[in-house]
Parts: sequence; C-alpha cells; structure tokens
Amino acid sequence: TVRYAAVGLHMWQEGSLLVPQLNPEKLYFNKPPMAFWIHGFFLKIFGVNLVAARVPSILAAIGVLAFSMLSMRNLASGREAVVSGIVLALTYQFFRRTREISLDFWQLFFVMVAVWLITKGMREGRRLPVVLSGITVGLALLCKPLVALGALPVFAIWLAMTGRAKLILWIAFGALPMALLVAAHWHSICTRLSGRASQTSTSCTK
Repeated sequence: TVRYAAVGLHMWQEGSLLVPQLNPEKLYFNKPPMAFWIHGFFLKIFGVNLVAARVPSILAAIGVLAFSMLSMRNLASGREAVVSGIVLALTYQFFRRTREISLDFWQLFFVMVAVWLITKGMREGRRLPVVLSGITVGLALLCKPLVALGALPVFAIWLAMTGRAKLILWIAFGALPMALLVAAHWHSICTRLSGRASQTSTSCTK
C-alpha cells in the first residue's frame, strides 16, 4: 500500500501520468498505471492518509458486487441476483482486501463490467454489448497485464453454451481488438522506455 500510494501520488503531483515513478530518478513499470491514477487522485484531493488510500479499494469492491449482481440478473431472477451478492459480500477473502491498495480489485471491477456486458448481449442477442466489453477488458489490462485477456475465451464458451455462437465472431473481431487498442498506448510507452526500466530492475509485464 505504501509503495503504490507513493507511485500514484507522485504521478499526480510531480511526475507524468503515463510514466509511473517511485521518484524522479527511478521508473516504476512493474504494473500498469490505471490503479495508480485512481488511488493517486484520491490522495491528491483528500491528503496523504490511510483512509484516502483505502477508499478507492472499497469503491472497487462495491462496484464488483454491483456488477456481479447485475450480471446474475441478466441470467436468472432478481432473488438469485440478491442471494449471489450476499454470498460474495460475506466472503472473507473478498472483503478483507479492501484494507489495502489492490490492483486486483480494479482489474476485477473492469472484468465484471465486461461480464455484465457479455451477459446482456447473451440475454438480448445483441452484438454491441459484446464489442463494448472489449473496452473494459482493455481497462483491466491497464491494471495488470495479460490476465484479463483470459476472460475473452471464457466469454466465447458462454456464448456457445447459450446458443449465441454467432456472437463469438464479435469477440474475436470486436472485443479483442478493442481491448488491445485501449491498452496499447501505455504498453508502447513502456516498451520504448524499456531500456531505462531495465536499469531500475522493473518490467512492463509483471
């Protein structure tokens, strides 16, 4: 939490929003910048304290819970959606992570928005939500690299299982390119500066 808070705050106060740094001399490309932007913004506005550092994680957890329930509502009844939300909220390994700056929570939040869009497309048989899910997968890639791409083949399996196989093409030629497009700019910057990053023992793909 302390290190991530320092990186985020420095990006807003003295550094570059596109180039994470621990200090003016040391780049920090260990992780993409999205969560640093969010937590750093709260620290800049509300001051350097644990509450300001932790509130974004709580908001991300609430968002995960909300979109989990909304996704379930697309697939089942309102009662089942509420029960699923209660089960998630009472899961210790879920809510305990709100006490720290968690890149995983923000990654999960954006993936769950994508899940909601995919289930909406499944329910309505529409391609637009499927394509738009790529934007939020791309935002998840700006929280942690690569992991969120694993959701796309899972989405394709869901579409096949629910008789929406025609929408799978929109994952391959819509959502996937959209996700890569959203994440590409920062990763291209990271690649261009990889020489400096290697000198500070950091990596674009951790």
